[in-house]
Amino acid sequence: MSIRRKIRGIPFLIHSPSCYVVDGYAQGHDIVYASLVFDGEWWRLTATFRQGHTATRDFQSFSHAVNIIVGNMAA
Repeated sequence: MSIRRKIRGIPFLIHSPSCYVVDGYAQGHDIVYASLVFDGEWWRLTATFRQGHTATRDFQSFSHAVNIIVGNMAA
């Protein structure tokens, strides 16, 4: 069972303490799926774009990764 929670204004589905999926995307935004998963050392941000490609980036903290998402959603 997932929990819904807003973090810095971004809605997330929290599947576990180490797996967060963005729950909703702005109309016309390039990102159609984004998740943050902790692998025991790094938080991995995975984003799938409307054009079909997927990008990943690793972060040392959850907060830093969320800041990147918030900045991209605002752009």
